[in-house]
Amino acid sequence: MSDTLPYHNAHNFIQQRIAIMVITVPEKLRSTLAEVAPTHVAVAYLGSGWQEYLTNLDALEAIVVSPTIGSYPGALTELLDEANQHDFRVYFRNTLHAKLFVGDDACLIGSANLSQNGFDGGLNEAAVYLTDSKSVDQAHDVFETLKQGAVHDTDKQRSMIRELWPKWNLARRNNVLPNEGGERPQGTILDWKPGYECVWLAWVDKDEKPILNESNVREAVPEIGVHQPEQYFDGYTNLVEGDDVRVGDWLIIWVAKGDSTPNLGMSPYWMRVDQLISGGVVEDGEEDYTLLAVMLPSHSDVTPPFDIDGDPVVKHLIKQLLASGDYPKLMWSVDNAPWCFTEAWEDNQRFLVELQQAYSKEVS
Repeated sequence: MSDTLPYHNAHNFIQQRIAIMVITVPEKLRSTLAEVAPTHVAVAYLGSGWQEYLTNLDALEAIVVSPTIGSYPGALTELLDEANQHDFRVYFRNTLHAKLFVGDDACLIGSANLSQNGFDGGLNEAAVYLTDSKSVDQAHDVFETLKQGAVHDTDKQRSMIRELWPKWNLARRNNVLPNEGGERPQGTILDWKPGYECVWLAWVDKDEKPILNESNVREAVPEIGVHQPEQYFDGYTNLVEGDDVRVGDWLIIWVAKGDSTPNLGMSPYWMRVDQLISGGVVEDGEEDYTLLAVMLPSHSDVTPPFDIDGDPVVKHLIKQLLASGDYPKLMWSVDNAPWCFTEAWEDNQRFLVELQQAYSKEVS
């Protein structure tokens, strides 16, 4: 089957010298996109690995994307980082559905998003390739219309990405994600970047499990049904009311001994914060650890920010760094009770950076 289907009206072709090509084959879509060398792009969804398709970022002047569930939030963060490096402008528009790639002398207009589904055959796509100056000028005009009213402030855009993460994870967990970018591969700590999901180090005492306030928990999560809450959740822990953790964040849970130092015989593990339940834990003693963070059951696997369970190197380094005594705010202490993430933020961020550095040295 031909990968290009010529369509033209003879009269218009003679009068306006319009060159039109309808493209359906992924390889031809990719090569044509490279020929267009787009300076202006508008796509509804941005998927992981988008740089493989938009290869000449130095030619790019502006891009409009939709920061909604179909876009991979990590790809949106990468887009902002690349914009800063290559000096192009980024616009966020929630209602965008167009797929438009406009260069100086040609444009590509069709159904393909900037994603694996769009340009690597995940979905059956079709696009029209136009090279006449009138069509290219009209495509530029359409782009200017699409960017009007869009969000351009970078701080606001990063806030929108942070708000997207829990929605994206929820869609992934319930197996209803459009999955334009494909499931992200399981990476190492070296693949994680600040600005992706927020990651916190959180200690637990294996000998003191929180007592759940069953009535509050059932009211907040009615789908528990006949199950016992403790058996229903894939994970849970209690926090201080009003702490900085948000839905969509990820916790690296590590087990502490009675003196607050890490129990080196217990491995750290991931917990995703799917829901926060105020008063979900029965108050015990003077500490107000009554906020319950839970990881809800998933219909499909949700890939964490980086691998811990299958990576013995990062497991060892997490325990080693915690045992070093260099991150006192990550530890519980009588002098700093109740322990909360808000006060541990600086040590938390420094830990993750130094974990990356230690891992890089270890595996190099």
